[in-house]
Amino acid sequence: MQVDELLARPFAHRGLHFDGCPENSLAAFDAAIDAGLGIELDVRLSAEGTPVVFHDADLLRGCGLEARVSQMPVRELCRLPLHGTTDTIPTLVSAMHTIGGRTPVLVDLKGAIGQRARLADAAAILLRAYPGPVGVVGFDPWLLTAMRRRAPRLLRGHTCSIETWSSRLSTPDFMTFNIDRVPVATIAKMRRRMPVVAWTVRTVEAYRLAGELADGVIVEGDAATLAAHRMFGERSHRRHKETRVG
Repeated sequence: MQVDELLARPFAHRGLHFDGCPENSLAAFDAAIDAGLGIELDVRLSAEGTPVVFHDADLLRGCGLEARVSQMPVRELCRLPLHGTTDTIPTLVSAMHTIGGRTPVLVDLKGAIGQRARLADAAAILLRAYPGPVGVVGFDPWLLTAMRRRAPRLLRGHTCSIETWSSRLSTPDFMTFNIDRVPVATIAKMRRRMPVVAWTVRTVEAYRLAGELADGVIVEGDAATLAAHRMFGERSHRRHKETRVG
């Protein structure tokens, strides 16, 4: 798979979430697919080393519990309600099964220092066999290097800061940058070396800027609404052309 295939459509940040449909939930992933968007999701390990889909290192914001994801067994994690809804924390296996190759996926690897090797092993085993467009992203060059060794065909994106964008250790296939923090000149310099993805794009204005600066985009809020509207228009246009040809 080529990078341009992976980045062919906007990615919904932690799925397409809204009131009653929490981030990083199976419902948010279905909503993104229905809207014609790709999906960006976050992965951490449970206490016994099972990959689960959750952003924060602790459970306070997402589940109202003062505990760390890495200290709880997966059976307990997957019973916890997300943001006061009936949705619960999914495992990475259940998330990828739900998505089922219907849209591109970016898996953001978030490993505690003591869990990085186990996270790379678990993610590589699952994603190597996934029958759809998928790539991994992350801040940690060690994790990206480990993924390159374990799953060399899997596309990798280095999530950069101004100081680390030129990292040679991770040898990524593309870079991702915070559209609110990285100067335009730095982005242009990155893009001369490889494709770039803008995150997290939340406003209409930022979405239009990302269209000029980047090869891919991770969206949320008003930007996700605009992106979904445009994807709906493109799908309607394609169906119209196919009908006329047929």
